[in-house]
Amino acid sequence: MDEGRVMNVKLLKSIILGIVLSVCLIGCQPNNRPADLPALYPCTITIVQEGVPLSGASISLVRIDTDTSVPSNSSSESNWIPTGATNQSGTAVIYTNARYVGSPLDVLR
Repeated sequence: MDEGRVMNVKLLKSIILGIVLSVCLIGCQPNNRPADLPALYPCTITIVQEGVPLSGASISLVRIDTDTSVPSNSSSESNWIPTGATNQSGTAVIYTNARYVGSPLDVLR
């Protein structure tokens, strides 16, 4: 093998090792779930406009006060905002605070 080829093989091995270590370190991080985060439940929503799936729509679920049918921010869970964005088929997976999969179980619209 010539010297240039040996350097390329060493460089490739170093890159692969770096990628493996990065994946390991990212995957091994502790669960940083906040203590006050309520229980979350998987939630998907499909948006259709005039019979056609709507892609690229931003979704935000808001809590509704069941006594007045008015948006409510009085709950301690109001700090946790369920949102998502629709894909090409008009379906959005809901994340709470754009990080945690699912939505708190509550009256949402």
